[in-house]
Amino acid sequence: MSSNRLIFIVFIILLIPSLARAQTATKENVVVVGFSTTNVTNGVPAGWELDRKKGNVHLRMVKEGNTFFLNMVSEQAAFGIEKAVEVNVREYPFLNWTWKAVKLPPGGDVRSQETDDQAIQIYLAFTAIGWPAKLNTPVLSYIWDNEAPKG
Repeated sequence: MSSNRLIFIVFIILLIPSLARAQTATKENVVVVGFSTTNVTNGVPAGWELDRKKGNVHLRMVKEGNTFFLNMVSEQAAFGIEKAVEVNVREYPFLNWTWKAVKLPPGGDVRSQETDDQAIQIYLAFTAIGWPAKLNTPVLSYIWDNEAPKG
């Protein structure tokens, strides 16, 4: 089986404090995000890239007990952090993560452009399947919205 290229993107619009939790690798899983230090490079954890659209973004690593978290805070901002990884999705077909939103954006609702504001969005972009690649890239997304109905 060949590996598919998987791009893990955390895209945050008007993010209120959130935490991404590290995990340890076992035979049954592949760790995509495994923070092991409070160090950041160019404002993001090593290996990640910041894609800022607008506004100010504040990222920092926090250690609680033996676990490292990425703390993200912004106001009136749109940005994402991304990391490309190779994962055989046939061998590892499930994605698990842990996060914590301390405060949700009041009135945030993805169904309307005027209120489109979420605590967090996660996008998985897979290898493009045609031309042009930008328009034919399979994407799976998860949005934590506090007004839109589940699903």
